[in-house]
Amino acid sequence: MTVYKSLRLIAGTAAKAAVDLVNGKSITYNDKKAEGGISQILLDPVVIDKSNVDLLVKEGFYTKEQLELK
Repeated sequence: MTVYKSLRLIAGTAAKAAVDLVNGKSITYNDKKAEGGISQILLDPVVIDKSNVDLLVKEGFYTKEQLELK
């Protein structure tokens, strides 16, 4: 078992935040601050196990060969 966060989701969220900052818009942060009081945007991780490991292939993170899937 491991956890996974979509790189597309991470990149898209970061890009949106960057564009909003450049355009002078405020960013919605989570209420919980990171260590040192830094504001953060939290993304929900997905638990990856035997039943959904193919999600990593669908997202392009790994190939079937790398994961030794049939």
